[in-house]
Amino acid sequence: MLAKRFLWIGGILLGLNVLIFFSRKQGFDYKHFADPKELYAPNAAQEQAFFFTTEQLLKARTLLADSLRIDTCNSDQEKLLSINQFLYASICSNHVYGVLDKSYDDPLSLFENLRSDKKLAFQCGEAAYLQAFFYTAAGLKSRYIQHVQKPHLNIPPDSHVYNEVWLSEKNQWALSDLFQNRHLIKQHGNYLTATDLYDARVRSDSALFTVYQTDSNRIEQITKAIRDPYFSKSYYLIFFEQTDPEIVYSWKNKWRHYLLDYSHFQIYDPLGPSSNFRHRVKQFVFFGWLLWLVIFAVRLTKRIP
Repeated sequence: MLAKRFLWIGGILLGLNVLIFFSRKQGFDYKHFADPKELYAPNAAQEQAFFFTTEQLLKARTLLADSLRIDTCNSDQEKLLSINQFLYASICSNHVYGVLDKSYDDPLSLFENLRSDKKLAFQCGEAAYLQAFFYTAAGLKSRYIQHVQKPHLNIPPDSHVYNEVWLSEKNQWALSDLFQNRHLIKQHGNYLTATDLYDARVRSDSALFTVYQTDSNRIEQITKAIRDPYFSKSYYLIFFEQTDPEIVYSWKNKWRHYLLDYSHFQIYDPLGPSSNFRHRVKQFVFFGWLLWLVIFAVRLTKRIP
């Protein structure tokens, strides 16, 4: 009787593990919830690893030196605005927005193709990628921010990607969204981070912001309300700590993310539940099944003469 019950326990644990595995995207994954004090601490200003080659960066630096005289810029803000104006005029102005026709391994090839053929479609991800590439070439530190829509039955999933850039003269991160033509955003004279703008928008839909944007190949400042859906209760923010697909999607890190308290990004959602309860249930069921396997193997070994 005991042996039969023991086998039933093992079968139930195995079944629960299979059920959780195929439902793992329904809240069972581990979530690293972001603390703004941690995200924007002085030691957080580390260059994100985008894995551009030395040759690619050298060519980009030469292009920026020839086109913008980037070496004459006196501040990170001046570099940022110069690069954004150059990129917006080159690839964003009067361009087609949509799914990219093919993948490009070389960021320079992507840039040159988009610059030469205005019929090629691209999205925010490509714009953020090229921003990060040219920022890195100019010696600026940046990181991706992604807004992800919370699950909703009646709305198709949506997301948006842009950059935060470290301004050394201000000793802070600042939001820079090439795709949305928002190169820097201020409120009450202060540059805003992604979480600053998110919090301000949630508090008041009518708040006014000073926005740097490109118009007729020059940067200008305008004051307006920002009412796009990405900075709202319907979305949460993701801060990436690792962007190399070979690392993020390696089997080792997939298993770490599935079983342990590990994630290659942090989630900022002060309005949502900050709980890993389902992840803990998954861990309990999985490690319970492992313990059952060990006991089963020991009992099986004792039966073998």
